Amino acid sequence: MHSHAAVIEEPTAMTSEFREIDDDDSCPYCKKGRMIFRNEEITVSELTDRGEVVCQVVVPMGSCTVCNSRMMGSGGSEKVANALRRARDALR
Repeated sequence: MHSHAAVIEEPTAMTSEFREIDDDDSCPYCKKGRMIFRNEEITVSELTDRGEVVCQVVVPMGSCTVCNSRMMGSGGSEKVANALRRARDALR
């Protein structure tokens, strides 16, 4: 039996704190394109000893204009971890 808890983080304005790459935003993979960042809602899940938690969280995601590589902007991993922690806490 799985328990589900949903946590939605509100989007915030993109600032330089969401950048994971250099200020010029060049693609770290192909080195030709530019990374365009925007807030996107993603769904993440984690299996715990009390069941599965599923969260929807808004994180900065970048996409390359040339090779279409995608990467989460800085601060995104922390938002995901915090949302999962709150969802786990809600199961208690």
